[in-house]
Amino acid sequence: MAYKIVLVGGHATGKTTFAHMARTGELLVDPRPTIGVVVHKIRLDGREFRIWDTAGMHKLRGIGEGYCVGAHGCIAFYSHEHKEACACTDIYVEQFARMCPHAPIVYVSEREDWRIPFRALVELME
Repeated sequence: MAYKIVLVGGHATGKTTFAHMARTGELLVDPRPTIGVVVHKIRLDGREFRIWDTAGMHKLRGIGEGYCVGAHGCIAFYSHEHKEACACTDIYVEQFARMCPHAPIVYVSEREDWRIPFRALVELME
């Protein structure tokens, strides 16, 4: 079984860089804004995850709440460098919680080790 994990947060909070690090182990330099959603597959500790990297800019978000359907968990991103994006993160977290009321949400900053939130979600889901 693959866990569907939705990444939410305002623009420039580190979602795409986080997804890239999880997939390749390498830092992504100068990422472009995500349009809609990009789905990445990774394996960690013998588990498969499908990471839904959602757009942080409202105008690029597309169907928004629809991305949350069937999700097992959410990683919400806050940025110390882009505080204005935190208001968007709060809105996206509320949307996720409304669509998936029983799915756990883990909050991270852009500087966290990418493995920590996945392991925390697995503990909360099991």
